[in-house]
Amino acid sequence: AVTMPVLLLRGDQTHDTMPPVLDGVNRYLPHARQAVIKGAGHMVPITHPVQTVAELRRLFADTA
Repeated sequence: AVTMPVLLLRGDQTHDTMPPVLDGVNRYLPHARQAVIKGAGHMVPITHPVQTVAELRRLFADTA
């Protein structure tokens, strides 16, 4: 069982299959959260590093 916080990150321009996939993963991870980056596709950390870091900082701040 995964007990640590998990961030499920995706872009709003990614493939239509990703939201239901992440919803399914989210159901099995009790401490997971989802975030969506506007204007991003599949490679969110590469194309939107500033927004990715902001979401990670939120995750770390909420779990500290």
